[in-house]
Amino acid sequence: MHTLTNEMLCEMWDIDNGNGNGGNGDNGGNDIDIDIEDKLSKMKLKSADEDPPEFNKMSGDDMIEWTTRAVLDGVLQNVKHGDTIRWLSPTSGCPHHGNNGLMFWSDSDGAMHPYTGIDDYGSVPPCFRVGEHGFRPDHWTNTVAHNKIVFLSDDLVESLEKQRQENRSCLYIDIYGVSYTVHFDPSGPVGNAFHSCILNILISV
Repeated sequence: MHTLTNEMLCEMWDIDNGNGNGGNGDNGGNDIDIDIEDKLSKMKLKSADEDPPEFNKMSGDDMIEWTTRAVLDGVLQNVKHGDTIRWLSPTSGCPHHGNNGLMFWSDSDGAMHPYTGIDDYGSVPPCFRVGEHGFRPDHWTNTVAHNKIVFLSDDLVESLEKQRQENRSCLYIDIYGVSYTVHFDPSGPVGNAFHSCILNILISV
């Protein structure tokens, strides 16, 4: 997990105004080869032209923009697809309660907020799928609060659907060489859909 502070906001503002080194000009080890202003334009984000806002006064769009800039400017180092980025409280220097201040990084879409389509507290966004990009079921366990909701790759969903059609009493999936027992609850928040899996119990056998 990566962290951001108000001090780092000021550093980014300095970079935008021709000061600072922006991770020594190499995007801080981030695998990005596109101009920052072009990237922000494609994301429909504005270029910074005034002092950065304080975290406690940030809108949701502000957080997306400044988190994206932190990665593209190289202020944050070695950020990979699926990584989490957490804004720290400017008063205590500690993480905010729950998933407040938590962001995810997508190589194609930039910074994004937790997904609130299932749990109002937020969860891992559906663009990150267990079984893809090396993501295992517990990949975000210690960074996302309140739930363990993840989305599954199409191949895993297909495997579970096939087993359910065979009326198996217990379902299994294999993820990167590890076998898991899946306890299916059709009365849960996703109903009969397998497009997401709540990892209340997902046991290696």
